[in-house]
Amino acid sequence: MAVTIPGGGSVDTTNLAASTQVSLGNTISSLVGSGVIPTNATPVNVTASTGTTSSVGGVTVTTVKLPTTAATVGSTQVLNLDVTATTASNVDVSTVTGGGTAVLTVQGTNPTTVSAGSGVKTVIALPSGGTGTSQVNLAGGGPGTTVIGGTGNLFVGTPTVGFGNSNIQTGTGSSTVVAASGNNTIVAGGSSLIGLGSGSNVVNASGSTTANIFGGTGSSTITAGSNTTISGGTGSETVVGASGSVVFASSASSGNVLTAGAGNETLVGGAGNQSFIGGSGTTLLATGNGTDTVISGTGTTVALGGTGADTFAAFKSTGGTGSQLVVGNFTATDKLSIQGYGATASQVLASTQTVTANGLTANITTLSDGTKIVTFGVALTTGQISSS
Repeated sequence: MAVTIPGGGSVDTTNLAASTQVSLGNTISSLVGSGVIPTNATPVNVTASTGTTSSVGGVTVTTVKLPTTAATVGSTQVLNLDVTATTASNVDVSTVTGGGTAVLTVQGTNPTTVSAGSGVKTVIALPSGGTGTSQVNLAGGGPGTTVIGGTGNLFVGTPTVGFGNSNIQTGTGSSTVVAASGNNTIVAGGSSLIGLGSGSNVVNASGSTTANIFGGTGSSTITAGSNTTISGGTGSETVVGASGSVVFASSASSGNVLTAGAGNETLVGGAGNQSFIGGSGTTLLATGNGTDTVISGTGTTVALGGTGADTFAAFKSTGGTGSQLVVGNFTATDKLSIQGYGATASQVLASTQTVTANGLTANITTLSDGTKIVTFGVALTTGQISSS
């Protein structure tokens, strides 16, 4: 039986034992890794009749446990669970020991709850035809768990402390991922709500339709999708924008790097020291009360300076006609950095027109390649300019 996996490829649980190659597709290969399902894997079909059926709140629930011998050192056990005939299913993988790999593929459209333990490395593939909500509870500090979502809705949670590593692909439905601890790699599809905790996390939301991401106390690297909202935590975040709409609000942490993409993006700094990099679209950003760095992109970057001593930079490598940097609240402690133009501070100031009207001062700087910088606040001086 072939299980289609979102993102391309399939796992053939029928012919795994005789197969010489299992095609997982480029997206899944990057998550699961080469050789995670070896050719000597033993497929085991499990149906509702092999489980324990009970009624929970009027809902029939079938519980299936993998035997403790399901995975042994150097081998893989493939458990194929057919939940077509059940209303809901619980699958307990937490009893498996031996240090091998347990691969769980779920057939059917009904919601399934999976509890993965720390005994073995576990790969969980949820149904591509599912319409309900599947829940995966990750526990322990084992060698890692890979969760591959289907077309239904998905909830994945880790324990608050002591978790190991996980690779999670949410699928195309509506998903909630709570990565409370551990080092997690999350590929978000569909509509995703993601909460990050204390570990070091990598989130790729470039394939999602909508993503809401909340940073934690650990460090995070986040690639935004077409419609992404990111709320920074107390750890450091590196954010790369996309072609759609991205909103990022930083916390009080330092060390965040926020890179806008081709879309219309809003970046808001916090109390720490942040780095903002404009994209090819329109980027709106507000610095906080830290010492922040703003680098203009190839599009229009509009920045509102904060209370800290900020540096606003333009590089010739990303400049040119159409590149604009507009800065509000430019104070005496702020700096203007012009790099790659071969101009001195005096030459940059000579290419600047300062206009004061109705108590408002504007500095309009036009560089040799057509890049335009407009700062509103105090009159620009050579002491505020660094150049090369």
